[in-house]
Amino acid sequence: MARTYIGAGRRRSWTPTLGHHAGDLVYHQGYWGVSNDDAAFSSSPTAADRPFVQILDGVWDLPNVFQGANIVNGARIFAAPSLTSTSLTLYPGNSVPSGAVAVGRLMATYVNGATYARVVLFGPENQHSVL
Repeated sequence: MARTYIGAGRRRSWTPTLGHHAGDLVYHQGYWGVSNDDAAFSSSPTAADRPFVQILDGVWDLPNVFQGANIVNGARIFAAPSLTSTSLTLYPGNSVPSGAVAVGRLMATYVNGATYARVVLFGPENQHSVL
């Protein structure tokens, strides 16, 4: 049995390779999460560089939603795993691109054209399965 508590496993810290804004949905090394704060890219990171914190669960108002239709409360939300400096595009189940995986469910009905969608992220133990 392990005797050293490391953490709850709901956050990851790493040195960013791209800039990110607070609240962006970010994919990195197999994990989906929301950026805790703005992170600047450094082409030559040093020990003084501030690590980037990725929060892996919770309820978030996420930007960059696929436009085209209203999405009902409880619908699964998908994103394609890619490393980008903007928040990843969110897709409803009927518009999923190839390679996208479920990252969460809507917590409130999304009206087409709204700026944000309220999404509860699947925790890291469920992010690679389609629930």
